[in-house]
Amino acid sequence: MPRTPPRAAIIGVSGYGKIYLEMLLQYAARGDFEIAAATVINRAQERSACAALEATGAMIYGDYHEMLEAQAGQLDLVLIPTGIHWHARMTLAALAAGANVLVEKPLAATVQDVRTIRETAPASGRFVAVGFQDIYLEDNLAMKRRLVAGALGRLRRIRGRGLWPRDDDYYARNDWAGRIRVGGEWVLDSPLANALAHFLNLALFLAGGEAERSASPVLVEAELYRARPIESYDTAAVRATARNGVEICFYASHSCAEATEPELQIEGDGGTAVWSAAAGWRMHSAREGETSLPARGETQARREMFARILRRLHDPRTFVCGPEIAAEHILCVNGAHAATPIRDIPPAYLETRRHGSGGAAQPVISGLAPQVERAFATGRLLHESGCPWASPAGKLSLENFPAFPP
Repeated sequence: MPRTPPRAAIIGVSGYGKIYLEMLLQYAARGDFEIAAATVINRAQERSACAALEATGAMIYGDYHEMLEAQAGQLDLVLIPTGIHWHARMTLAALAAGANVLVEKPLAATVQDVRTIRETAPASGRFVAVGFQDIYLEDNLAMKRRLVAGALGRLRRIRGRGLWPRDDDYYARNDWAGRIRVGGEWVLDSPLANALAHFLNLALFLAGGEAERSASPVLVEAELYRARPIESYDTAAVRATARNGVEICFYASHSCAEATEPELQIEGDGGTAVWSAAAGWRMHSAREGETSLPARGETQARREMFARILRRLHDPRTFVCGPEIAAEHILCVNGAHAATPIRDIPPAYLETRRHGSGGAAQPVISGLAPQVERAFATGRLLHESGCPWASPAGKLSLENFPAFPP
C-alpha cells in the first residue's frame, strides 16, 4: 500500500512537463500527494518551477538516475513527461526503484520497448499508466461500455481525423521534434505518435471488443508525407484492420492552414456515434435512441487522469490506460513507418504561412483540408480519393511484428 499521502517525483518540468507539474502541485496543495523529488536538468531556465517545488519540501536533482537511486523504495509514483526516446528507459528505471509510473504518451517509441515494459511491470509489482488523457474521462469509458454491450450492434468502422497547424518554432523547440532517431535511439516523432496520438489511440480503444482493451491491428495501410525538411512525417493517412474486423481510418497533419479539431465517427450495424474534441458525444442507436454528452476539454481530462492514478495507488481495480492498451497504438504507428517510405510533398502544392505578425513560418499543403474531408467522409485513403499529390499506400501485415524495424 502507498504511503499517506503518496510520495511522488517528477522527471522534467519544461515543455509539456509544466502541465504535469501544475497538476501535481495542485494535488499536493490539497494534501493528496507529497512531492518528494524532481529532476530538473535546466535549473537556470526553470527557477520559478524549482522555487515552487522547493516550497513543498521536494529535493531537486540534476539527473534522474541520481534521483531514483537516492529515493529508491521511497516513491509511490514517478511522473515522466519527457521526450519520446526517454520514455522506456525512464519507466524501467522508475519501476526498478520501486515506484509506479505515469508516463506521457506514447509509452515508448518501438514495439520492443513496449514489450519490455509489459514484461517488467507485473514482475515489479507496480503499475504503468500512460498519459492518453481522453481515455480516463468517465464519459468516454461509459460510451465504451455501451459499445461493448452492443448499443451500435456490431462495429464496422471508425474514422478519425485531426488537423493541427504547427510552425517552425514547434519543430525547433527541442532536439527530437520531427526526428526518427536521436543519439542512436528511436524517436519516431510524428502527428500519429505525438500531438494527435490521443485520438488514434482513442479510436483503437473504442474499437476494442472488451471494456478495458483496445482493438489489435493485424493489417495497416499507410501514406506518410512531409511538407517540411524533417526526418519524419507531418501528414498521414492510415487505415488499419483489427483482429475483430473493425476498420480504423485516421488522417492527421501539422501542415494545414487552419485547425480542424479531432473527431471520430463510429459506424455499427445498429447505429452511429460521433465523438468530437470540440462538441463531445452524439450517438444514434436503433436500440437505445439518441444520446448526447458535452465536450469536457483537456483540463478536465487531465484532472480525471490524475484522480484515477491517485485511486489506482490504493485500489488495483481502478482502470488506467496501461501498457496493453498503449501497445496497440505503437504497433499501428510502427507498422505505418514500416509499410511505406515517407514522401516529400511536391513544391508546387506548398505555400508558406505565418500566424500573426512576425510569427514563425509554416509550410502549408494547398487545399489539404477539403482533400482530407473527402477521404474522411468515405474511409478512403488520400490517393484513393483523388488527391493530386498522393501516392499509393504501402500495406503491411502486423501478425508477426516482433521489433521495429521488422
